Amino acid sequence: MSTPDFDTLIIGAGFAGLSVAHSLGGTGLAVIDRGEPLDLGGATSAYDKALNTMPARLPPEHLTPGIDLETRLLASRQAGNSVHLPLSTMSANVMSYVQGGISNWWGGYAARLTRATFEQDGVLQWPIGYDDVATFYRQAEGLLRVHGDPRSEGHGYCGELPGWDYWRDYFQPLFPRARVTPQAKNVSDRDAGAQGLCQGNGHCALCPNDAKARPATVFPQIDVIGNSRVDRIVFDGNRAVAVQGTADGEDFEVGFRRLVVASGGIENVALLRRSALPDGVPQHLGHHYQDHTTCEILGVMPQAFDRFRLGAEGGVEIPELSGTFEGIELKTVMLPVQLTDLQAASLAAGNPAGVLADLPRRLQRTAVFYLQMEVPPEWNLHLRSRGLEGYVHTTPYLRHVPLLDAVVLQVARRMAEAGIQVAAALPHHRERFGGHHYSGTTPMSATDRRVVDSDLRLVGTDNVWVNGGSVIPRCGGAGPTLTIAALGLRLGAHLAARRS
Repeated sequence: MSTPDFDTLIIGAGFAGLSVAHSLGGTGLAVIDRGEPLDLGGATSAYDKALNTMPARLPPEHLTPGIDLETRLLASRQAGNSVHLPLSTMSANVMSYVQGGISNWWGGYAARLTRATFEQDGVLQWPIGYDDVATFYRQAEGLLRVHGDPRSEGHGYCGELPGWDYWRDYFQPLFPRARVTPQAKNVSDRDAGAQGLCQGNGHCALCPNDAKARPATVFPQIDVIGNSRVDRIVFDGNRAVAVQGTADGEDFEVGFRRLVVASGGIENVALLRRSALPDGVPQHLGHHYQDHTTCEILGVMPQAFDRFRLGAEGGVEIPELSGTFEGIELKTVMLPVQLTDLQAASLAAGNPAGVLADLPRRLQRTAVFYLQMEVPPEWNLHLRSRGLEGYVHTTPYLRHVPLLDAVVLQVARRMAEAGIQVAAALPHHRERFGGHHYSGTTPMSATDRRVVDSDLRLVGTDNVWVNGGSVIPRCGGAGPTLTIAALGLRLGAHLAARRS
C-alpha cells in the first residue's frame, strides 16, 4: 500500500472545517476547498454600484433589497462551481462557492443553541448535552470575537455590543429578560488578527472593513488549497483511502489516513452519495432536513425608541416571546431598524379609516418583531441530490403551515398582553422557508436515525468524520454558525487525542 499524502484531510474551508484544523493542529494536515479566495473589495464595490441602480420597488419575494445581489457577488467565478438554487419553489436558499462557502454569507448573529434544544425529544435527539459543548462554545465566541450583553450569564463574549444598556433599559418594563443579540464582529479591538474594526454603518454580509467574522479572517494562519472540488471518496472496505476530484481543470487523487467532510449541509450529503459507501453507512442520508422559516410582526410600542442604538443587523432577543410552541422552537428578535416600504405599507393598510394622519407617529413607534421558527426534523423534509445539485421535497412543509400560523398567533397574543399593539404581520412562512441554515441531513442522534456518532464519526466507517450544520440533530430557533464552530473545535480536540 502506498504512503498516504496526508495524515488528515479536511474537505471544506468554512467554519466547519477550519475550526477542526485549528483545534487539531500539528503536521500532516491539509484543507481543500472548491472555491477561490473571496475578493472582498471587488465584491463590495460591485455590490454598492449594483444596489444604487436597483429599481425602487422589488417583487414581494425579496426579503431584503440586496439578498440576490449578495448571493451573486459571493458566487464563485470558477467553471463547475455553479449550483441550482433555490432547493425548491418554496425555499429561499443561498449558496456561495467562494472559499469558505456560506460561512461568508451571514450577518454575524452568533447565538448558542438553548439548553432546551439539547434536551428536546423526538425522532432526532442530541446524544450529547449542552454542558458537553459549553467549553467549546466559549472558545468559539473568543475566536469569532463575539460581542453582546455583558450581563448575560455563561458566555465568553469578547466585549460589549454598543447599545446593550439602552435596550435593556427600554424593554425592562415589558420584557425584563430582553438582551441584544450576540454578534460576531470586532467592535472593541483594532488588532484582532485579520479582522477589521466595525464602524456600525455597513451591511454586515459584505462588510467593507471585514470586521464581521469570516473563516479567512478568524483562521488566517491555516493554509487552504483552493479551486479543488472533490467528486468522490474512495473506500477500501470500511476505510476511506483517497478522494478524487478536479483542480484548475485537472483530475487529482489525494490519499490520507483519516478524512473530515466539512463541506456544508447540502454538499456533505451530495458528496457522500456520489461515493461508493460501505454497507454499514445508514441509507437515510438527507432525511430530516432542517432550516428556519420566518414571520414579521409589526408592533406599535407604548413608548418611542431610538432605532439607531445598534449597528447594522443587530437585534434584541426577547426570551419572553421565544421558546417551544406547537412542538416548534422559536426565537423572537426585535429588529431596531428603519421600516421597509413593504412594512410601512402593511402598517398603513392596518390603520382604521380616518386616522392616517396619525401614521407618522405610529411609524416612529413601530418595531419589527422577527420570528425565526424551526422546521423540525419530525416533518422529515428530504434533501435529494443528483450529481452536484440538491433539491428538497417540501410537501411535508405545506402540511404544517397551519401549525406555524398558530405559533404566530400565540406570539401576537403575548405581545398584546404586554401592552404592544399588534398592527400587522408579514407571514413569510406561508410563501417560503429556508435561508442558509442547512441542518440535520447527516445527524448525530441518540435514536436509530443517526448518521454520525456522538464524536461525529460517520457510522459504518473507520476513519471518516463529518462536521457542519448537517450533523446538528435539532436546529432550534437560532442560526447554526456558532454551534458549527464549537462542534468543529470539539472534533479537532477529539482527533488530536486519538493521534497522540
